[in-house]
Amino acid sequence: LYSCQNSNLLRFLPNLDSQLLTKELIKNDKYNKDLLLHYISMYDYTGLSVVEALRHLTFNISLFNMDSQCISRVLDAFSDRYHLHNPTTFSSPDSSLLIVNGVIMLNVDLYNPNNSRPRMRMEDWKRIFRGLGGEGGWGEEGWPMREEELEGVYRSVKEEKLEFWQEYKGKGRVGEGEWRCLVR
Repeated sequence: LYSCQNSNLLRFLPNLDSQLLTKELIKNDKYNKDLLLHYISMYDYTGLSVVEALRHLTFNISLFNMDSQCISRVLDAFSDRYHLHNPTTFSSPDSSLLIVNGVIMLNVDLYNPNNSRPRMRMEDWKRIFRGLGGEGGWGEEGWPMREEELEGVYRSVKEEKLEFWQEYKGKGRVGEGEWRCLVR
């Protein structure tokens, strides 16, 4: 079967273990790279905030216990797709990828119980992106997003943890983030 036919099968296969799916999608060969791109292209992120779209992604694809190269492949494909559906949110797919990686980093910083350092504050979060891509103010060409949008991303993650598939599994309840993913 072609990768696009298999991605259709994988998307709608009931009770498919997210971790097994992800292990297949992240293999570093041409077929699996195409499979990952086709699989992610089956989702519509139009009009979703980047955090909502990431919640959707982490509900369907497990990033838990994956090495950084594998996570990078998934987030790169996701960022391209997100930018395609929301071209005015970021100046480029690279800017989208920058924020997406930042959201994952923020989530880990805020919620990792092994983090002994002080948690990231709003000012720390904004400082990460300050000065990237050129001179001028927020929202200029090359900047990932405007200041108020960065603040909204921070608040969204701080108010509701970005959960991964393993955290949804076994809760016995449907959380607000999971519900948004299910009804999308």
